[in-house]
Amino acid sequence: MDLTVQANGIKLILQVFDRKSETQPIIPYVPQKKPFPSQATLTPLPRATPESQGVPSEIIQQFLLALQKDSSLDLHTLMILRNGRVISETAYGDYNPQIWTTTHSLCKSITGLAIGMLIDEGKLNLQDRVVDLVKKSSLVAKVTHKALTVRHLLTMSSGITFNELGAVTETDWVKAYLESAFRFEPGAEFAYNSMNSYMLSVIVRDVSGQSLMEYLKPRLFRPLQIQRVDWEGCPKGIEKGGWGMYMTPEDMAKIGLLYLQNGIWQGERLISEAWIREATKMQMAAPQSTGAYHYGYHVWVSKQGKSFLLNGMFGQNVAGFPNSNLLVVATGGISELFQQGGFFRELHRFFAQYLPSSTALPEDLVALQKLRELQWLPNHGWNAKLTMQTREVQALPELSKQFKNRSYKIHGEQNANIGLMPLIQQVTQNSYSKGLQRLKLFSTEKHFYVLFEEGNEKYTLPIGFGKGIATQIEIRGESYWVSSQGEFAYDEDLRLVLKCRFSFLEIPSSRLMKIFFEEGSAEIELTEIPGRKIIFEGLASVSEEAFKTKFVEALVSKIDGDYLTYKINTLFAPHLIGKQEI
Repeated sequence: MDLTVQANGIKLILQVFDRKSETQPIIPYVPQKKPFPSQATLTPLPRATPESQGVPSEIIQQFLLALQKDSSLDLHTLMILRNGRVISETAYGDYNPQIWTTTHSLCKSITGLAIGMLIDEGKLNLQDRVVDLVKKSSLVAKVTHKALTVRHLLTMSSGITFNELGAVTETDWVKAYLESAFRFEPGAEFAYNSMNSYMLSVIVRDVSGQSLMEYLKPRLFRPLQIQRVDWEGCPKGIEKGGWGMYMTPEDMAKIGLLYLQNGIWQGERLISEAWIREATKMQMAAPQSTGAYHYGYHVWVSKQGKSFLLNGMFGQNVAGFPNSNLLVVATGGISELFQQGGFFRELHRFFAQYLPSSTALPEDLVALQKLRELQWLPNHGWNAKLTMQTREVQALPELSKQFKNRSYKIHGEQNANIGLMPLIQQVTQNSYSKGLQRLKLFSTEKHFYVLFEEGNEKYTLPIGFGKGIATQIEIRGESYWVSSQGEFAYDEDLRLVLKCRFSFLEIPSSRLMKIFFEEGSAEIELTEIPGRKIIFEGLASVSEEAFKTKFVEALVSKIDGDYLTYKINTLFAPHLIGKQEI
């Protein structure tokens, strides 16, 4: 089974790298992402000024300024709480904290809560064998995998080879997992693998008789008043457990508060204090490469033992500091897999040792006003000069009048997979673009539009100047809210340039586009955030075991490193030529 997964994985990667032909999914594509439930109630947490909770506004202001200076960060939302009250909330660019966003691996800590609840109910034990709990376990698996326990799954020490790559190459994940070989004896070492979390989701279903969502609704979501939530499933319909959950930042904060408050919510105990204590204590040493945290029970634990972290890649984080009763919640599109980078550097510098006042401080109206001025900021990076601070869509610029109706047919064949949807999201969702074939620009009295034509699908997006305009579109059967923002400028050669950012508000990814206009043609540059850096790290992480096989080792040894870099650059920063159509 492992060789089949590796072979299919290599086949898929080679397809994605070949821009001349359309990528064909290894397993059938099935739309999973549901439309954002705007009618579902969002129950807010209480708000308070920082000083009323013993925290100077100036401290938070300095923290926000330090993050703003780091150009590598693409933060979407940031929330700080003390004593269960929100004392600071920031939305960057066009992101809206009331819209749900994918949590990536942050939801592993919610799966961990479900396991803790089952243990509290006496239906499960940490030492229970996985093959005894999973109904689909074969007779062979009961022998080969008899040493594997629930604890091994919780601590990422299963040693199973079958990993995240299987999500887009296999349809029966349970079978593949229980037929997979071991890299090491269970419990011997730490090896992060999201399929361990998926198997915990399977165990919840088989032990409780309910799906993970059904089990958690009365025990967790309803008490915390969380309604804007959904969890994608595997090809068999079982919740993924380790990724695929959508939730608002405010509701992520409620999950963090439940951990911070030792399992109590508004006077009601939802999970035992003993479970929270053990979950947020080091259970398995993690390598230095993952950052400044070890691992508990599906929770990251500070190596100094003073804080915990619910972490999802690309910058989805809930950091709890029990000594100060502080909670920091962030979402973003950062090119980091684990806990490296500027966000964690500043988080630890400001809050790891910080102890607020135990009583309220005198209100500092000047500092509070300066803090509030920082709480709506432009995104970092190439578009930092756009005047998004106004929070209003400006009138159409004069230059837009040149584009009453202009169409460009993409010239050449090397455009497969290149489209509006960022490539990282295409791979994650197993949903591949047929390639950008035509780009149209047109305007009305009120709006300027960009139309992407990819195969039989067309996506029309109004462009906001000064602030993005949010539009709900459907991409291959999945609904996405996209905020589109642009500006006209001239480059050093005095060519007219249209620069656009298409921010996918429910996922970490954004598509950046620059169109350089020339007589009868246009040069189109496309990049994405997160981009190339995360791909290098992701390929190394997901394919680690595959690269140990002699076949793959021989194949990779023949690939020139510069050529590999070139191929990744052409994928994640392609240049296309559009010929103007009459």
